[in-house]
Amino acid sequence: MPTGLLATKTVSAKPPLVWWLLFLACPLFLVLSGLEIVDLFNWASQKSDIEDGQLMQRLFLVVAPIFVFGLTAAIVAVRYVYYSSEASFHNQIAGLQNRQHYHQDLMRLIADHRPGKTLIIDGEDRLWFINSHAAKSVALPAGDIVGRPFEKTFPESDVLRILPLLQHVRQTGEPIDTISKVKEDGQTRFIKLHAVPMPSISNMINATMISEEDVTSLLVEREARERMFRQVIDTLVAVVDRRDPFAAGHSVRVGQIARAVAEQLQLDAVQVETAEIAGLLMNFGKVLVPRAILTKTTALSPDELKQVRESLLTSSDILALIGFSQPVVPTLRQVMERYDGSGIPSGLKGDAILITARIVTVANAFVALVSARAHRPSMSIRVAIEALQQSAGRAYDGHVVAALTNAIALRDHKIEWLAGQ
Repeated sequence: MPTGLLATKTVSAKPPLVWWLLFLACPLFLVLSGLEIVDLFNWASQKSDIEDGQLMQRLFLVVAPIFVFGLTAAIVAVRYVYYSSEASFHNQIAGLQNRQHYHQDLMRLIADHRPGKTLIIDGEDRLWFINSHAAKSVALPAGDIVGRPFEKTFPESDVLRILPLLQHVRQTGEPIDTISKVKEDGQTRFIKLHAVPMPSISNMINATMISEEDVTSLLVEREARERMFRQVIDTLVAVVDRRDPFAAGHSVRVGQIARAVAEQLQLDAVQVETAEIAGLLMNFGKVLVPRAILTKTTALSPDELKQVRESLLTSSDILALIGFSQPVVPTLRQVMERYDGSGIPSGLKGDAILITARIVTVANAFVALVSARAHRPSMSIRVAIEALQQSAGRAYDGHVVAALTNAIALRDHKIEWLAGQ
C-alpha cells in the first residue's frame, strides 16, 4: 500500500459529549417553562390585586428557563455547525493529500521499475524527480537530490549527454529520441534517451522528463541478424553467378545502381534498402533456367526469352519464404511491369508500380546494356543511357531514368566499376 494512504487521518464531525448533554437538557427546560406559564395564569386569575414585585418574580421564573433553553440550543447549533465545517474541511484536505500521496507513490513505483534512469528537470535545471536507478548512479537518496541543480549532481558524461535534449525540447516544445554510445569500464554500451516536455504545474515551470534505457543487447542482436541476413543474400547471389559465368557480378551491380538511384530520388531509408536488396536478388530465379540457355553464344529464341523472363517472376515466389522486413517480395513481383501498362504479370501502369520496382527495372536494364554477354558486346554508358531515354514513358519511368543519369554523373566509390565502361 502506498505510504500516503497510511498517513491519511480523517476528522470526526461529532461535537464533544457535553454539548450533546446540554442539547438533551433543553426539552426539560421547555417542559418546566410550560408548567410555569400555566401556573402563572392560574395564580394571576385567583389574585385580584397583584403586586409588581410578585409579578416580576413569577415572570422571571418563566422567562429564565426559556432564555436558558434558547441560549443552550443556539450554542449547541453553532458548535455543531463549527465542528461539522471543521471536520468537512479537514477531511477535504486529507482527501487531497491522500490523492497527492497516491499519485506520487504510483509514479515512483512505475519509475523505479523501469530499467533505466528517469529524471524531471525544470527550466532552471533543478531536479524535481528522479527514480531509484538515477539515485544509485550518484550514490544519494532520491529525497536528498530533489531541488538540487542537475549539472552539479550528475557526472559530466551524463550532463553532456542530456543537455542537448533539454535544449531541443525547450526550443521546439517537441519530444526527441536519440541513441548515445557510452564507454564504461572498458565496455561499449548504447543508451536510448527520450525527452518529452511536461505541463507547468505549481512552481515546476518548463520542465522536461528524461528517460534512459540500455539497448545494447537489442542493437547487438539486430546487428547479428542483419549480418546473417546479408550473408544469406551474398550466398544467393553467388549461386546465380555460378550458374551464369557471363553475368558474374551482374546482381551486385544492379544492387549498387538501384541504391544510388534511390538515394538520388531522396527516398527514405527503407525504400533505399529495399531497392538495393531487390536489385541483388532480381535474377535469383535464373537458377531454374537450364545452364545451356544462360551460356548460349547466339541470340535467344522467343521461347528461351520467355523462360528467362518467367524465371525473374519466379524469384519473388522462392524468396517469399524469407521473412524480409522490407517490401522486397512485392518489389520483385513488379519488376517485369512496364510504365505504359504493357508489362507482366498484372499490367500495372505508371505510379501504380512500386517506385522500388521501377528503380530496379531501370537499374537491371542499364547494367545489362553496359555489360558484355555471350551473344553481344557491351554498350558505352552514353549509348546505354540514350537507349533508356528512348524507352522512357513506355518501358521505364522517365524520372527514374533521369535520376540514373544524375547518379552516374555524380558517381562515387560505390559504383567504381563504371569507370572502366
